[in-house]
Amino acid sequence: MALTLGARAWKDAESERHWEDVPRAHVQDLLCWAEQLPGPSLRGRKRRWDKRSLDKDRFNSTAGTLRSPNADVTEEVKAMEINAADAEDWQKFRGIGPVLSKRILGFKNLLGGFIEVDQLHLVYGLDSSLVEDIKPMLNVERSLVKPMCLEEVTYGDLARHPWFGAKAAKAILRARGRGVSSIDLLWERLGLDTAMRQHWTPYLHCCGPPQEGDDDLRELPDL
Repeated sequence: MALTLGARAWKDAESERHWEDVPRAHVQDLLCWAEQLPGPSLRGRKRRWDKRSLDKDRFNSTAGTLRSPNADVTEEVKAMEINAADAEDWQKFRGIGPVLSKRILGFKNLLGGFIEVDQLHLVYGLDSSLVEDIKPMLNVERSLVKPMCLEEVTYGDLARHPWFGAKAAKAILRARGRGVSSIDLLWERLGLDTAMRQHWTPYLHCCGPPQEGDDDLRELPDL
């Protein structure tokens, strides 16, 4: 009996020593691994964008450390500009694999470009804690944003845009009417306050002379 108990205690001790040598898995590593499994991908809750939560001081980016989900090495990199980043760049972050990197690029193209790092919270399935972790390693170059031309934009363009939607699209096209001489005149017709003007201006510009005609108005759906 004593020999049996002693052998069991020795095996338990050896087992504990073994597990101490096994590297711990990080949550972000597990998310990246699970994302590449067959079947439905992991889904996160989509957050509503709240421009009032912006904190400009939080967007100052510095150099950081990225870790590839497929390697056990780390590499020192400079802050990544998110409007110029491709899928391979995004996958350098632990927790972002092929599926999420594709979604990020798709959302960027739908917007016309990011104007704030916090817009990443709107990417479907991208965990908010992950966004907060990598935020110090990201920056935004607003000059790379591609705004829509007010003179040419259609109801569908505005309705599909995450920053506007169907209701705003209808209001903007009615305010545009037969043409406007400046974007500020459009904002005045809409009665927008300063915050909303700053919210919409990066994505909608006057690109040329006013266009005659109101065909878009006749095609607007009733909301």
